[in-house]
Amino acid sequence: MDQTKLAQVAQIWGTHGVKGVLKVNPLTDDLDLLFELEEAWVWDGTDKTKPQLVEIDMVREVHAHWLFQFAGVDNIDEAQRFCKQGLWVPEDQLRDLEEDEFFLHQVVGSEAYGLDGEHLGKVVNYFENGSQLVFEVADVQGGSFMVPGVSELIKELEPENQRVVFDLVEGMRELNRKDS
Repeated sequence: MDQTKLAQVAQIWGTHGVKGVLKVNPLTDDLDLLFELEEAWVWDGTDKTKPQLVEIDMVREVHAHWLFQFAGVDNIDEAQRFCKQGLWVPEDQLRDLEEDEFFLHQVVGSEAYGLDGEHLGKVVNYFENGSQLVFEVADVQGGSFMVPGVSELIKELEPENQRVVFDLVEGMRELNRKDS
């Protein structure tokens, strides 16, 4: 599978019980897609690994997260190897977009700039932290930093041009730094 044609629709974050069930957070508002999945790709999203195709035996929504069971995975030890990886599908399985809509995965790879035009780095990841979206930016100064995905901080978002402009509060870059 060509990795560039995959879109992440969920994040596997833990196990549930001892029978190989995985806890998953959706990264899509198209929840029907998750219910309809018969197979998907599990991948950490890096160039160091390759996506692995899995057959999905069970999908169930439980409170604020979802439970997935993969075929052939029937104990906690087998399930743990999937933790902290993404659940990916081919882009052609995603719903059609309306005008001025985009998928979050299209923001990854965008160049990040400050309001003053300073090149900050490149958006390398995104995740949900509770109810808030967070972007991870690989800093041109080394390491990376996190930016909450709120309108007060995101001033321009142009996935089609691979460009994001942030209005960072003074000290935010240093405060939210994650060293590589």
